[in-house]
Amino acid sequence: MLRIGVLYPLHSAEDDYPIMAARLEPPVEVRVVHTDAVDLHTVEDCRRTGDWEHLEPGAAELRAFGVDVCMWACTSGSFVYGLAGAEEQARQLGSFLGVPASSTSLAFVKALQTLGINRVAVAATYPEELAAAFVDFLGQGGIQVVGLASLEIWTAVEVGAVGPGEVIDFLRANDHADAEAVIVPDTALHTVGFLPELDSAVGKPVLTANQVTMWEALRLGGQLRSQSGFGQLFALAGVKAHFREYADRDLTALGGVFGRADTRDGVARALAPEGADELPLYAFAPRYPLGLERGLTRQEVRSRLGSRLAEVERMVLVAGEDAAVDACVTVFPVGSEASWMLDWVVDPGTRGTVAVDGIVQAGLERIQHLASEGMRGAAAKCSVEARGLREDGEVTAGLSRTGFQAVRTFVIMACELGSAPAALQSKECVPEGITLRSYRSGDGPAFIAAFNASFSDHWGEFSYSDESWARHANSPRFREEISVVAEVEGMFAGICHCAPSLSAWEEGLAHLHILGVRPEFRRRGLGACLMAEAMGRLWENGFKRVELDMDSLNSKALPLYEGLGFRELEAITIFRRQLTV
Repeated sequence: MLRIGVLYPLHSAEDDYPIMAARLEPPVEVRVVHTDAVDLHTVEDCRRTGDWEHLEPGAAELRAFGVDVCMWACTSGSFVYGLAGAEEQARQLGSFLGVPASSTSLAFVKALQTLGINRVAVAATYPEELAAAFVDFLGQGGIQVVGLASLEIWTAVEVGAVGPGEVIDFLRANDHADAEAVIVPDTALHTVGFLPELDSAVGKPVLTANQVTMWEALRLGGQLRSQSGFGQLFALAGVKAHFREYADRDLTALGGVFGRADTRDGVARALAPEGADELPLYAFAPRYPLGLERGLTRQEVRSRLGSRLAEVERMVLVAGEDAAVDACVTVFPVGSEASWMLDWVVDPGTRGTVAVDGIVQAGLERIQHLASEGMRGAAAKCSVEARGLREDGEVTAGLSRTGFQAVRTFVIMACELGSAPAALQSKECVPEGITLRSYRSGDGPAFIAAFNASFSDHWGEFSYSDESWARHANSPRFREEISVVAEVEGMFAGICHCAPSLSAWEEGLAHLHILGVRPEFRRRGLGACLMAEAMGRLWENGFKRVELDMDSLNSKALPLYEGLGFRELEAITIFRRQLTV
């Protein structure tokens, strides 16, 4: 068991450390030794608290105990010396003990660097002068402080009496829009019991003094891994460092992950177990919910992307050791440079050890990296969309902790075509003057015009360009015989496009991918006619089952779908957040 030594000045919130130690997996042993200090938050008194004369007696006690790692758990008693002084302080402590040693101040810098965070807000309990010294310290470590607030508390005893509600209110009031994280620097403040609540309160990582102290101790002791219940810092701990760009050598292992995954993992459909020859790139699909293309072979990918293949492969990250793959994250732009999708799949065997927070954060950082280097054009801010099962509390909580908000829910409905009551009766309900027929080569411009007109008032602002439609119409998911148009006087009043599943896992399954009716042709039953015709064509072409996605707010469509034999399977919630690039 890892033995962590903690030097702690006086008495206040030192009970945070044994509480964390007992809850960690695996648990660690913590020995807290108290050092002498003046309980007054002035720069001069904090320098005295951190001098070697005050630290040496406690260090000697820890040496006798035989610790593996030592932390000087006093933020102010280290940052008042500046970055170089704090590093020398830790070096002297480690040399005396003969084990790795650091301090809370240095832990803050290391944690922020590990998370790739450069801009923070500081919510300090200290008086203004001491808080300003901490800001200077962070600046020496390359961290920009975009917001500073202070509670102006002069003693550790008073800080220890501040409750969770006060801390959360203080953070909410003093977060900054440009900050990527919020820092709470005093080890005298209790925070370990409500770290996830702090993250949720501001929708971004909150790093607290006692939290980063234990994080750094575990890192120095070689026992840092993902942990739940201790905020995003610990959730990301063992995951982010293992994410890397997809490479050819990952293909077989990644195919196995998709084969073992659930039929839907988040929004992802699993590939068949024999799908190890398929590359899971999703950058070619329309952005309509659940319309992501999967199962493209490398040959198909290369022929469609050409010189862009390497660029697209950079959108895929994998996590795992050596040849193993535990998780896959995919990001890709949709519609414009300012809008991105984030998707992932996790091996069921490692789901308990791969935190959603870490997966999502890795994807967000990849988006920031790709956008900032101008791969698809740069924007000051971009919108990121992610999806998860409505009933999946772990995913919902993880997305919430990483700044996402639920914006929409889509209900997944399915119909067994052999029992669909109206699937073959479409011609009896077609409005006068309108003809239903299959999509034909050359229909692209009329189809695009109908699609864009049909969805011009949709909340998602979906649209096709000539290029994006040509890409989709030439994909394996497009088949003319199961795509229906409603023609009137040379234009399309409505469209219904069904797409076959490409996975052998789902043989006989099709997805009702697009159903659109121009506003001027609505409320005539044309949507029902298009669906019935498409379902009949699916049955004639050997499909057994069709699924669709219904906006949960579109309740008026539910009787239509149920009347055609559809029943609810599950629901997917769409989450969004803004990301500074």
